[in-house]
Amino acid sequence: MNDNDGAGRELKVLKRGFEIIELISHTPGLTLTDISEELAVPKSTAHIYLQTLEQSGYIVNTDDGYDISFKFLTIGGLRRNRFHLYEVAREPMAELSDDLDDVFNVALATEERGQRVLIYKIEGEKSPFADVPVGHMTNLHWVAHGKALLSNISDERIDRIVDRHGLPKATQHTITSRDELHEELETIRDQGYSLEDEERVEGIRAIAVPVEGTEQDPLGSISISGPKSRLDADHIPEFVDRLKKTTNIVEIEYQNY
Repeated sequence: MNDNDGAGRELKVLKRGFEIIELISHTPGLTLTDISEELAVPKSTAHIYLQTLEQSGYIVNTDDGYDISFKFLTIGGLRRNRFHLYEVAREPMAELSDDLDDVFNVALATEERGQRVLIYKIEGEKSPFADVPVGHMTNLHWVAHGKALLSNISDERIDRIVDRHGLPKATQHTITSRDELHEELETIRDQGYSLEDEERVEGIRAIAVPVEGTEQDPLGSISISGPKSRLDADHIPEFVDRLKKTTNIVEIEYQNY
């Protein structure tokens, strides 16, 4: 085993184990042969990794092939329960959701390692986002949450995030220019909310308001999302007002809870 020196040091065996977990999580049902071929490693080596991960409880070998185990729900739940903003935001978000039509979602997100992490969501019964799981991570510049979060941090840190993740295109509406991103973030800071207009998924709009924190701890953002036809320009001010009232309650609760 040869470890890299300095800041880039890594255990290659451990890294490969996580690569297998990532592969299985995105493509359940793979066989030993599939995994061996996908990672270009001998079957005997892949088998040792899979056996170790299975014995540790992180994957399961079902009749349909390998899948990740429910142990990740426990681990993720423990991490989320230690996230103070999640504890104080749930009740105000539920009240907001109760006031909305059943095509809208209300969601809480934060930033981790330069990406948006979906922490909690309340789905409308007719929501088009039912397949997006809690814990989902995506590029910050694609989504209202992400742009609201970026608006709360310095330009220097924003540039570091862009250097790391780039500005890949999800739809024809996605921001792909650094200058355009900085310009939009200035607008978000001035108006107090961000708008996602089909930038990640065609036909979907979202509005997000940041939950104020600090440069070191930007806390998160709360959003309303739904079909563009229902979240039209005429209704945006109304949704923004509702979101700002909710985030204000959350901020007060956060400071005093």
